Amino acid sequence: MVNHSAPQLLIRLSIILCLAWSCNKNTSNQQTTPQESNSRDSTEMACQVLVAKMEAYIQDELNNCRVHSDCIVASGTCPLGPFFIVNKENEKLLDSIILEVNSTCGPCKYDLPEFPSTVICKDSKCYPGYNEGSSILMLVGYDCLKIANIYKAELVGKKFQNLQLNEHLYRIVPEKDIEVINAPDPERGSRIKVIVDLNGYIKALDCDL
Repeated sequence: MVNHSAPQLLIRLSIILCLAWSCNKNTSNQQTTPQESNSRDSTEMACQVLVAKMEAYIQDELNNCRVHSDCIVASGTCPLGPFFIVNKENEKLLDSIILEVNSTCGPCKYDLPEFPSTVICKDSKCYPGYNEGSSILMLVGYDCLKIANIYKAELVGKKFQNLQLNEHLYRIVPEKDIEVINAPDPERGSRIKVIVDLNGYIKALDCDL
């Protein structure tokens, strides 16, 4: 049995995410009556309530883990999210979730969504791997400090040259260069600072304040 008391995974797959990923619902250009408008509003509210309920269920119940191999990426559904990161033993439970969301929320789609290529188990929860694109990590609700905390065990002590770190997410900073360490990111303010020693080994992960 998996540990259901582990910290919740911060997966932010909601209607707001749907908009951020250009989730486009099929709507009519025809004039609507007040009754039709009220019905549509009621459907939208029911969809939002269901999405919030299913997000919490997936977070709390379906993506607990013990080891990396417990975790998988499964196809999602709009507007709940383009993918789910769950324990592989729970994958079949997603079918009923997808059916219920599709029935309640109606048709919509994501425009060319990205999917994680790797997943890890950290603190009894499944996460995307450390080298996924920034859009994926931000999609599931990570900010710089959370990313640094989640992946420091995966990265600290390793040579950065061997990791092929995503330059859109990480920036390499020599530990001896205090001025550079303390300076803001010249390109992207949200990147994680990877502090390395003279031999290229990662000493710490840090963020701009």
